[in-house]
Amino acid sequence: MDTKVLLNRIILEKERSDRQFVKLEFNVRESQVVMRYVYEDEYNDDIHMNRHDADPELMDADTFENLKQLLNEKKIPYQARRDEFM
Repeated sequence: MDTKVLLNRIILEKERSDRQFVKLEFNVRESQVVMRYVYEDEYNDDIHMNRHDADPELMDADTFENLKQLLNEKKIPYQARRDEFM
C-alpha cells in the first residue's frame, strides 16, 4: 500500500466536518497492523444515530513504519498498541 495515498485518506478523514477526529489507533500484530480512526463521539446511546466510521486499514509492518514518519511530520496524533493474547 502506498503510504502517501493512505496519508491523504487520513487527512480527509481528519478534516470531516461531521465528526471530531481524535487520533489513529494502530493494533500491531505479528505480521500485520490494523489502523482504526478514533473519534470524540464514538458511541451514542441511540444506535440509529451513530455515524459511519471510516473502515479500518490493514497494512504490513514496513508500511506502518513509513506512515509513522509522515504522521509525525504532519502532527497527526496516533497510538500504537501491541496486545499480547494468550
